[in-house]
Amino acid sequence: MLAPRFRWCIALSLAAVVASCDKDPPSGPPSEPPPPRKFVPPADSELAAMLGLDAGEVPPTPLDPPPPAGDLKAEADAFVDLETCVRQRARVDSVLGDAIDALGYDTLMRDSCRLIEAVKTKSVTACEPIVASSLRDRCNMSVAVVSGDSLLCPMSGQNHDALCVALARKDPRLCASVPLERRTTCRAMLGRDSKKCTGDKRCERMVDRWKTLIPTVEAKQELGTKIRLEVTERIDGGKQKPVTADLSQFVVPATVFKSPSGAKIMIGEMTAAAWPPFRIAPDPRLAMTLVAAPENIKQGIHPLGSEALAFELLVPKVAQLSSSKQIAPATVNVDMLGIDIGSPVRFNVEVDLGDEANGFHVSLNINTYVRDVVTTNRP
Repeated sequence: MLAPRFRWCIALSLAAVVASCDKDPPSGPPSEPPPPRKFVPPADSELAAMLGLDAGEVPPTPLDPPPPAGDLKAEADAFVDLETCVRQRARVDSVLGDAIDALGYDTLMRDSCRLIEAVKTKSVTACEPIVASSLRDRCNMSVAVVSGDSLLCPMSGQNHDALCVALARKDPRLCASVPLERRTTCRAMLGRDSKKCTGDKRCERMVDRWKTLIPTVEAKQELGTKIRLEVTERIDGGKQKPVTADLSQFVVPATVFKSPSGAKIMIGEMTAAAWPPFRIAPDPRLAMTLVAAPENIKQGIHPLGSEALAFELLVPKVAQLSSSKQIAPATVNVDMLGIDIGSPVRFNVEVDLGDEANGFHVSLNINTYVRDVVTTNRP
């Protein structure tokens, strides 16, 4: 016979089992799996804390020493033909040879020499057989720079690469369009001064390698963008307090798209398709297209319908506005509107959206410049 204390333990265990049976059965699995969690790598300080170290004790990832800069102009001048160039550079360190073999890039030497050939001939034709897209883009950029033709620059999204455009145009003002991580390189290369690289070894190599191909250019004040917005809502015919916003840091400068049907000036984003709802959007956004017909871009005040001036405008916590809802043609006051790279784009827009009783009055002051010209066969 079980001792009393054991009988009590069994009784309590059975009671727990019975109680659990009386509860509702557990719900089934969700009909859809939860969304995957995005992995966010820890910052250096967080990683240091995980390892019990001070943030300053975490060593930076070591980089390989930069290769010799050489002289691109001298190498192009000495270029004879592709086979000679390959033979002259055929001796490769065995360790580096292992890496090339593992990558399977059996034409690395030949493709590297194609870049020199392209610079020599000032023709992008030599770039076309290059296997690696990044090396092919560098080849195209090199031809664009030596020939001074920004239309030969490789594409980055729907625009030409901004660094290439600035170098090809030999215009230091355009460095303002270059992404921040390469802007220093742009200024240093056009200034032919490796000291401006602030210790960036890749930048220093680029400056030294290109120094004899890039002429001395006159220093000019960099271009900039200032875009001011004022939106006044109308409710039952009464005007609400105006909402103002500065879009300068959120809107990229203008791009001119030239096609068989004419030219268009696009300011800001190409489309509003991926914009978040205005109630949760953190920043204002603009997508504007102006048909660059002579009568539209001439200096002075004139009306423009939505077929000539189309825009989507997101104002956080207020509304997403569209020129398709305008009551009457917009009033445009043009100061200067150019369609060449570096040209000013300065004009004001006044337009009413919605209806007479309910809607918005939009006032836009735009002061920017043309950062790129893209040609297309599409109308």
